[in-house]
Amino acid sequence: MIKYLKYKDLKNRKFFFKTEHQKFIFSFFLKGKKMEKNQQFKFMLKNQLLFHNYFKNKLVNRCIISYKVRSVNRLTSLTKNNFKNYFDYGNLMGFKKSSW
Repeated sequence: MIKYLKYKDLKNRKFFFKTEHQKFIFSFFLKGKKMEKNQQFKFMLKNQLLFHNYFKNKLVNRCIISYKVRSVNRLTSLTKNNFKNYFDYGNLMGFKKSSW
């Protein structure tokens, strides 16, 4: 199950970044001032047709090691359990244990 989630997540991320780049290019052409209205309309139609159904799912923060979704730290991209294990063995640099 984890291998499938990893494959699906990587596939979604590649597809998202590819379409995001294309969307950026189309929006650049749409905002061009020296373009005829006919061409501008064609770019607007292409933009709507290409990206209408592509963004039904969203990218989710996942743990680098276990690919779990819940309790993922943004700074390290690790879940709480993996962060604790790596921190206890001293594998994470730059973190210091705090006491009250």
